[in-house]
Amino acid sequence: MDQLEHTRKHTSHRRTQTRTCTDTLTQAHHHTTLPSPSGARLPISRFCPIFFHFSSPDCLLFRTFFASPATTPAKSRTPSVNNAQATAPDFFNMSSWQDYVDKHLLASRCVTKAAIAGHDGNVWAKSEGFDVSKEELSKIALGFENQDTLTSSGITLASVRYIYLSGTDKVIRAKQGKVGAHCVKTQQTIVVSLYEDPVQPQQAALVVEKLGDHLVAHGY
Repeated sequence: MDQLEHTRKHTSHRRTQTRTCTDTLTQAHHHTTLPSPSGARLPISRFCPIFFHFSSPDCLLFRTFFASPATTPAKSRTPSVNNAQATAPDFFNMSSWQDYVDKHLLASRCVTKAAIAGHDGNVWAKSEGFDVSKEELSKIALGFENQDTLTSSGITLASVRYIYLSGTDKVIRAKQGKVGAHCVKTQQTIVVSLYEDPVQPQQAALVVEKLGDHLVAHGY
């Protein structure tokens, strides 16, 4: 009976976690609008339905990437690659590279650990306790160009080895047990993230790749 009760509680917890990473934005889109060419405001779901299918409930994606022009400053600033505490774009309403990690990636609740680094492996920002090294990150940066090396050796993050699953010259996917890794490369950065069951790979991918797309759009 104790084992049955434990199983029941565990299953209930997993369902709660899954709802935490999928449901709320779907409800929120009814109250979130963007201007149409005619001037009328339409629900965001009209512009990107799949976004609401995979998004996290408490994720800042729609507030981050679909901010109303009425609240967006006329001039948007981009962060300096030489200063991890540099000013981030006003569009994000974030003040540092660390904010990208904390207020976008971790706040999504789809990502449990994350780091942003340059192609040389130097860390610009990371989540607390995620002790990734320059050597680990520089190897991942090189792996985007030559993924044959990852097939045999996988990727290592904070001294934990993850089995390489698939990828392109812009994305690397890996897994170790119940923890998955999703990495994105932009012109000047690599964004590394970890997610855990019951979060699905597509959910984590959406969060991380949206940030990657934004950095690319701003020259990073």
